[in-house]
Amino acid sequence: MPLSRESYGPGENIHKLRDFNKQFVEWYDPRRNMTRVRLLQGDCANLEDAFDMIEGLLRIYQSQHEVNRESAWHLHFPNMIVEPHVGDKIHNITTDEIYEVQFLGRDPYHQVWDHTCILSGTTSPLRTDRLVVIDKDRLISFTLGYPMHSTKRVTETDGALGHAESEPWRPTITARLRRKEPASIGSHPFGDRKVIKPMLMETFRDPEDRETFSLEIWRQPFDNMIQFDCWDVNPLGALRLSEWFEQFMRTHVGTLKRHGVAEILFWDQRDQEAREQWREGIVAQSVRYFFRTETLSVVRRSNLTTMSLHLRVVKHESGLHGGGPWPSGEELWFGRVHNSSGDYLYGTFDIEDHAYADPRTLTSNTGDPFDGVTGQFEIRP
Repeated sequence: MPLSRESYGPGENIHKLRDFNKQFVEWYDPRRNMTRVRLLQGDCANLEDAFDMIEGLLRIYQSQHEVNRESAWHLHFPNMIVEPHVGDKIHNITTDEIYEVQFLGRDPYHQVWDHTCILSGTTSPLRTDRLVVIDKDRLISFTLGYPMHSTKRVTETDGALGHAESEPWRPTITARLRRKEPASIGSHPFGDRKVIKPMLMETFRDPEDRETFSLEIWRQPFDNMIQFDCWDVNPLGALRLSEWFEQFMRTHVGTLKRHGVAEILFWDQRDQEAREQWREGIVAQSVRYFFRTETLSVVRRSNLTTMSLHLRVVKHESGLHGGGPWPSGEELWFGRVHNSSGDYLYGTFDIEDHAYADPRTLTSNTGDPFDGVTGQFEIRP
């Protein structure tokens, strides 16, 4: 399933801070209250990028449909778990048309929803159209960790604001970071040899102040263990939801890798007892995956603007001795630090000439004996 980067962020609630040379973008994520850096084109995605992609792909996955050959308004949603209601609205993003659910098909033996429905509208949808259910309560909830508070109003929940038990239940998948380490050298997860230090990726002038500052982009790979808890009101529902999520991951591993996640591996599956930290009466089936991601960071550094050089030149029987990182000889070092007009290229340049003096009798600025070879350099940013 192709996924454009615009479909998972930055979105309408994301404020773009700066765009570096059309390759990197730094922006503020209000949901996580943090500044993030993203490589616009390339193979680099951090853990937050992976969660954003999974959230967006889950919405697309649940809205995938098939059109009945005999009736263009009769649709089958094979990946939709939450049963819609008659009167729900469905948005056709391709044609920008709004449909309404008129009828829900049911299994004649068990009287459960058979994932089919009949829509009404102006133009019937095609199989290639992208449909999205407008009411998010009809989709599986995906969140990081446990919800801290309710987002519904009291009139919508008939309970106290912020009390999670007052909300109508819908299947939920929560993601938690269980382990994070610097990436191991090689493909083996959590190996002994690790990439401890960040690596310099690129350096370029700051677009906002090119003369004074430069920007360094550093990247560091990480090995992550992510636990996805699939919650429902009974163990059977939690087990089915975990199997459904595993199928989703198998389908979209290639998409996540193409958009920057270096590696994704199924790790294990575990049972979870009823938890009281979130709300009572629910159980979870946990599925753990290994993710190898890369984190980008921006370092702003001052450019080198002036270098003052103090050089002591000594003429002796053995020849000319110049203090500095160049070979002895006037023509050799002079041409490296001056232009064709004779102007010094790196700030100020003072030569203290001790003609025919014995270098062993001279002293440096620090009072130490001067051997006629060392020099003093002063660099000011």
